[in-house]
Parts: sequence; structure tokens; C-alpha cells
Amino acid sequence: MTTGKKITARKYSLMLLAMTAGKYLNTITILLGIALLTVDITGSSLFSQIHPSLAATNPVAIVIALMLCMSHLFYQVKFHQPIFLLSVVLLAGLISFFDFGFNFFFHDKVITLTGFLLSQMADGQFDAIGNNMILTCMFYIVAVMLRLRQKYYAFQFFTLTGLAIPFTASLGYFFDAQQLYFQMSVSTVIICFMVALSGLGMTANKGAIKLFMTPNLVGTVARMQFLFSLSFCLIVGIALPHLSDQMDLLSAYELFVTLAAIFMSVLIYISTIILGKSEQKKRLAEKEMQRLLVTDPLTGLYNRRGLEYEIQKALNAQSRYGGDISILILDLDHFKSVNDNFGHDTGDLFLKTAAAVFKSEVRKHDIVSRYGGEEFLVLLPNTPEQEAKTTAERLRMALESKDFGILCGQPYRQTVSIGGTTIPASRPDISSSIKLADRMLYQAKNDGRNRSVIYQHCGK
Repeated sequence: MTTGKKITARKYSLMLLAMTAGKYLNTITILLGIALLTVDITGSSLFSQIHPSLAATNPVAIVIALMLCMSHLFYQVKFHQPIFLLSVVLLAGLISFFDFGFNFFFHDKVITLTGFLLSQMADGQFDAIGNNMILTCMFYIVAVMLRLRQKYYAFQFFTLTGLAIPFTASLGYFFDAQQLYFQMSVSTVIICFMVALSGLGMTANKGAIKLFMTPNLVGTVARMQFLFSLSFCLIVGIALPHLSDQMDLLSAYELFVTLAAIFMSVLIYISTIILGKSEQKKRLAEKEMQRLLVTDPLTGLYNRRGLEYEIQKALNAQSRYGGDISILILDLDHFKSVNDNFGHDTGDLFLKTAAAVFKSEVRKHDIVSRYGGEEFLVLLPNTPEQEAKTTAERLRMALESKDFGILCGQPYRQTVSIGGTTIPASRPDISSSIKLADRMLYQAKNDGRNRSVIYQHCGK
């Protein structure tokens, strides 16, 4: 018992730690992004003491973009899986220690992406972030803040505004106009587009974007793809030191960013397919669940819940367009004797057969439902009293002429008693009308069964 309590307490403590970390993770990543931008702009001597190149680094843009993507990712997860979230948080934290630990054991051989960048930036290979990139990141950070506040229109506005700068740079590359792209490289433009599209894709069904695209069209990064991306970065980080011996360092860096952008594009494409199928399965499952909630499992007709929904639809249409609504209540005659003498399996077969007969004898927009036991209720929208009488007689004769097979050596015929009424548009009282139709049903039974009785309204 004591061990069980310890395990339970440890498990819930772990979940609480994960949820607490997740609750503030977006805020932490945003603040770190602002701090890194500030460090890059001011050239803080404090960070320079830690590493000479931390004060002015172009790869800071990559770090900020990664954190913004993480913000989108964790917001999308909504912390429904705290253990998974904790593992991602721990991995994100451990990557910052790889340089110090693994470099020592591998004799200064850099094997991680961060170690590769930091070890080479000291040689002055990378310049500080340009003002255009700083402005883009600031717009993205403000956009993420607004998304956390569920201000989707403002989030999309700031994201698209930030996207305008790399879009202009892409036009500069396309038309060979250097004054448009300044310091922004092709790889940086691609990364900016990826960050913006990941955010817009996750809010494609909200705000103004929902008017132009859907989540399936844009595609969103699946939950586990951050871990795949991290593994990809580590693998490339191992290979880059060897590549740098064969090519210029800056070319190796551009190669990595290009490969990463291609990898992200493939992931987003795969996500589009996976999420599209997932959404389709989800919609089908929800549709099937809704169908089961309103359907009688034996006959396949509407149950009472489904009938109530259809009655409300008919009443709404009646109040808008006018017209009469008719209701028929049908009760299979002497059905109890079928169950008692031939068993419930035979009774179920009779119910399904009767349901199929009733369904085939009404119009497409008429509603046939199982009202309870051997009773059925037929809803006839836009049907006056005289037409309801005709329909009731047609249903009665169709069931009477139906061959139910041989029972006790003789052909068995099942009859039905029907009571009905019409709901005029001037007095749409559904509860009283159903009670009135039920009274007419009992009158039909008292008059000898196998007949229909429709209430005659005054003045008709």
C-alpha cells in the first residue's frame, strides 16, 4: 500500500510539474526571444564574457524562430499530454548543455548545431542581425502574445505585417534588386515564411484567415515533429564539422539552413496529408456518433431524440413559411402475442419489417420514427388534414398486405391502428397535438383495430 501511494504521488507530482512548466512556457520563450534580440542589438558585455560571439550573432534569428515555432506548437497541444510536454521541455533544455558535455568527451569535436555555430561565430564569420530581421521578429513576438490572449484578428494582422518584410526580400531576389533584400538571405526568408505559415495554419479556422483558407490546405506541424526536427539538427550538426573541412564555412551554414528549410517543408506537406486524413476520420466519427444518438439501433429509424430535433425543424419552417404539419401515431395490433408466442427475435423481425414498410410509403422529407415499443410516429411536414388521412390509410393497407411469413403453418398478416391530427400554423402546439393523436389512436383500437382515425378540426 505504501509503495502504491508513493508511485501515485510521484506520478501526479510529475504531471503537475509538466503542467506548471507548460503553463508558463510560452511566456518564457517570448521573453527569451526579446532578451536575445536585446543582446544582439546592444552587444551586452555580460553575454560576451560567456562567449565572445553571443553579443552579435546572425544565428540568433534561428533561435528566435525556433522559440516562436515552439510557442505555436505548445499552444496547439493545449497541455493535454503533460508527460509528452515535459519530455519536450527537458530535451529543449538539454540541448544547451550538449556543447559543454560532449565537447569535453570528444576532445573539442563539435557535434551539435549550437556548438557548431557558437564555435565558429567567434571567428567573425557571422554578422549581427539586420534591422529588417529584428523588425520581423518583433512583429512575430507581438503576434504570439496576441494569440495567447486569443486576439486572432490582431494575431493574424501582426503575423502578416511581419511577413511583409521577407516577402519584399523575396521579390528583391526574384527581380535581382539588392535594395529590397539588404542583409536578409534566401534561407532567412524561407525561415520567416515557415514561422508565419505555421502560426497562420494553426489559426486558419479563426479570425480573418478562415475566409481564405482551411487548416487542411495550409497544413500544421504535428505534435511530434518538433522531436524529429531536433534529431535532424543533431545529425546535421555531427556532419557539418566534416563538411566544413571540404567547403567554406559560410557555405556549410547556408547548406544546413537550406536542408532544414527543405526538411520543414516536407514535414508540413506530410502534416497536411496526415491531418487531412485525421480530420476526415474525426468528422466521420463525429457524424457516426451523432447518427447513433438520434437513431433506433433495431429499426434504423429516428428515436425520440432525433424525432424532437426534426419536430423543431418542422415547427421553425412552419413559422417561417406557413403550412400545416400532420402527426400520425401507429401501433402494431396484438404485437404482445407475437413476442409471447414466437419469441422476441420474431418480434424484432416484425418491427424491422414494419419500419421498412412505413419508410417506403412516405415522402422523402417525411420522418418515420420509433416512438417506443411497437409504436411508431410519422411526422408529415406541410401536410393538410385530408392528405394526412390519405397517408394514414396508405400506411395501414401497405402493412396489412405485407407477407410476414409462415407462422404455425399459416401465412401471418400484421395489422396496425393509426391515430393522427394536424397542427395548424395558427396554433403550433406540438405537445397537445401529440396527446390528441394518441387519443385518436386509442379510439381506433376501441373501434376494432386495423383502422385509422384522424382528428377533425372545427371548421374543416
